Amino acid sequence: MLCNTGKLKHDIVLTNLGAERMSLINHKIKEKYTCYFLYSDTLCLQVPKNSPLAAYDTIPLKMLEDLPLLIFDMKPTMESEFTQVIQDAGCTLKNVSYTSNLETCSITALNNNRYCFVGYPSVELRPLPNVSYIPIEIDYMTNQLMLIRKNVQANKFVKTFCESFDQYFGLKKLF
Repeated sequence: MLCNTGKLKHDIVLTNLGAERMSLINHKIKEKYTCYFLYSDTLCLQVPKNSPLAAYDTIPLKMLEDLPLLIFDMKPTMESEFTQVIQDAGCTLKNVSYTSNLETCSITALNNNRYCFVGYPSVELRPLPNVSYIPIEIDYMTNQLMLIRKNVQANKFVKTFCESFDQYFGLKKLF
C-alpha cells in the first residue's frame, strides 16, 4: 500500500500495478523492496469435450474472433483483462458477453453454448470434468505483483509466506 507521501509502509505488498508502472516507482522503493511477478498465467479457452475445438493443442487467435464468448469481469460494462490481452495481440472479438459472477461463469458458458477464457492456476482451483482447457497461442502475464521489504526477507513468517507463494505460483523477480 502506498501512503500519501508515496512511500510504502508494509513488509509485504500485493498490487495489481502493471510492470510498466512498477518500473517507474521511485528509486527508494527499489532500494527497500524486492519485486516479484506474483504469477505467470496461461490463458486458456474452456472447450466442451465434444466440441471440434477439443482436438486443438493451442487455439489460434483468429479463431477466437467469431466464437461466442462469455468473459468474467468485475465490471461487465468494461473490457476485461483477458479481452485486452487478446486485442493487444491484434485480434478483434466480435461476439462477447460479460458476467460478473465468477462462480457460475464456466457453467453459464457451457449451458449457453458459449466459450470462456480461463487461466491457470484459476482452472486448477475448480476444473470441470466435461471440458478441456486449451491454451491460446500467445503468452499471458498477469499484472499481479508482490513487493517484499528487503530487511524482513529473513523473517521466518515472511520467508514461509514467500516460499508458499513461490511453490504455488512460481514467482519471477522483477527488481
